[in-house]
Amino acid sequence: MADWKKLDTLLALVILLTLVVGCAPPAEDSTSEITYHQDIKHILDAKCVNCHQDGEIAPFSLSSYEQASTYSSAVAHSVEQGTMPPWMPDNTCNNYQHDLSLSDGEREDLLNWVDFGTPKGVEGDETEDGGDEEAAYSYDLTLTMPEPYTPQLQPDDYRCFVLDWQGTEEQYVTGFRARPGNTDMVHHVISFVVNPSGADDFRAMDAADDGAGYTCFGSPAVGPVSVASYASWRWLGSWAPGVGHRGLPEGTGVRIAPGSVVIMQVHYNALGDEVPSDLTSFDVQLSDQVEKPAVVLPITRYGWISGAVPMTIPEGSPSTIHSMEVDLAEDVLGYMGFEAGLEPGDSFQIHSIGLHMHLLGTRGRIWIERSGADEQCLLDIPSWDFNWQGAYDLQQPITVHAGDLFHLECEWDNTAENQMSLDGELLPSQDVEWGDGTRDEMCLAIAYITAP
Repeated sequence: MADWKKLDTLLALVILLTLVVGCAPPAEDSTSEITYHQDIKHILDAKCVNCHQDGEIAPFSLSSYEQASTYSSAVAHSVEQGTMPPWMPDNTCNNYQHDLSLSDGEREDLLNWVDFGTPKGVEGDETEDGGDEEAAYSYDLTLTMPEPYTPQLQPDDYRCFVLDWQGTEEQYVTGFRARPGNTDMVHHVISFVVNPSGADDFRAMDAADDGAGYTCFGSPAVGPVSVASYASWRWLGSWAPGVGHRGLPEGTGVRIAPGSVVIMQVHYNALGDEVPSDLTSFDVQLSDQVEKPAVVLPITRYGWISGAVPMTIPEGSPSTIHSMEVDLAEDVLGYMGFEAGLEPGDSFQIHSIGLHMHLLGTRGRIWIERSGADEQCLLDIPSWDFNWQGAYDLQQPITVHAGDLFHLECEWDNTAENQMSLDGELLPSQDVEWGDGTRDEMCLAIAYITAP
């Protein structure tokens, strides 16, 4: 009997403890305080909505609560895998403006919000630092292709469209955005400025080719062109998948003189019997004057382009590395620096830096070797993704002096498993050189420079 009494007492204690615990208020769960309007909307607006909105390249929009909630599992998966938001640079290399990478707190809030069932919260209770920045931009001029164009060459069609500049006074482009008409086949857009001295030669190139624009693999200058005309064009701005509005550093801009023309080069990558048409435009912000004229400087080993120095990536090679170094102040400023008021030997500042490769690229790095042997990293992309490339604005511009060496290094994987597919089948590996086609490769840095 004593044993039964002990058991009854024990059961009574267990039941009492259960009742007490059951009646106690639940422990406070911090995730219950995370809502879309208070905590999540400003993260999505700042880091995701640039691409995830109607008419952009992302497959779905995250512009509203309903959309974010519907695709919340995809958001959580991408955040957990680290594939979204896309941010390619290694942040230990340098500090950049408009950093799309998530902080640990932002990542935790997003995942907790999804785990808790995507609570909506109170509309109008948004955190102050959010907002869709793209909606705030206004433009002074829109340049549009003269008519829709249907790509004629497959898989790659480079087409240049000559657009007359209507300004009657010298002006400076201070910001821009390309708006591809068909994001499924527009591979990239590059706009070039042609000074008045070369405008007629480029109009002649357009007139010599049937239809809108003219074929222009690589350079916008094709056929017999005078030395003066060839030297009259320069980069204005570029677009690639994932790039939105590009505001140039405050107080700077790219000069355009009256009588100039703008060449908009559109690279189409289109396959199939029924290829759609495209009508791409290019928006620009303008200023009558700036503190520092600027130039967009493409930097590579120019022997790769001419073929004088092979940039061979052998068939089947899992790792091929090519690199170059150059004293930009002494060897490059002479043919383009004058647009920024620079002469050979002058010091200059780099405000932004970009890297361009094609589909076989795996990593790339850009750095400055100081004449005193110090090294300063500009851009390090340890895992290259062709779909997410662009220019990265430095938090602080970097000054380069004569004697400093600019280094560029690229690596590629040309194995059978890393080829582009056609009709669901991987194309065979082949020897690859520098070229403009999707199956060719490049190793190119793009710097935005001004005087110090």
